[in-house]
Amino acid sequence: PGLSLKAGMLQGFATASGNTDAAGDFQFGLEEAFFKIIDLPLGLQLRGGQYYNRFGFHNSAHSHAWTFVDQHLVNGRSLDEGEMATIGGEVSWNVPLEFFKASAISVSVGGLPAHQHGTQHGHAGEEAEFEAEGANFTDRLVSATWVNQYDINDSNRVTGIFSGAWGDNL
Repeated sequence: PGLSLKAGMLQGFATASGNTDAAGDFQFGLEEAFFKIIDLPLGLQLRGGQYYNRFGFHNSAHSHAWTFVDQHLVNGRSLDEGEMATIGGEVSWNVPLEFFKASAISVSVGGLPAHQHGTQHGHAGEEAEFEAEGANFTDRLVSATWVNQYDINDSNRVTGIFSGAWGDNL
């Protein structure tokens, strides 16, 4: 289920999932729950709560909105099987550049939500060549993204994203 709020400068969004496993135990997961203040002076926006970081092309989209069933290779290697979520705050600036239709810089600072895996990775006696969970961040995360969009014509668009994330790994 999901909820959305739009009331002037204040926006909000929440989505959660729940399921029952084979043993009949109910599990609940909060994907996102945040408030955002838009249309601030100088083109600034503030967001706070639990949210998916604006990191690369793919991270801010929920898995049910993906155009393919798996993570992109780079995200899968750096973010494991899920998205990079943060409990914290984010400042975004809509950069007024004339040659781009849209340009924005976002900086996010916060902690990571608790993450539990319901499956066991690997098989007994085998050692993985690359253990993706070792690439996960621990408890603090700082990320920055610069997104630029240029419309060539009505049906062709070029989008470029520069992203970085800093924190300790597992």
